[in-house]
Amino acid sequence: MELWTKFYCLDKIHNMKTKLLSSLEQADLSLEHKEYIKSVFSNIEKSLSDLEKKVLGLYLYGYSYKQIATALSVTEKSISNALCRVRNKLSK
Repeated sequence: MELWTKFYCLDKIHNMKTKLLSSLEQADLSLEHKEYIKSVFSNIEKSLSDLEKKVLGLYLYGYSYKQIATALSVTEKSISNALCRVRNKLSK
């Protein structure tokens, strides 16, 4: 896959995070709820590896396992394993 495509996919992840945090600031939620949501994002950032964060972001953005694997130059099995680890880490 072209190098620019990899950067495009990673840029999509960054944009999604930026939009989520921006929406949170504008949401009609109490300060306590906003702080709780921010702490959840922070815990996700701390507990997931770089690969897991990239895979999760692309998966949530709607990319298929095959597309993610191609974009990140790994196998589809690696994507499946990464998402399994994400589910395990986030369910704790």
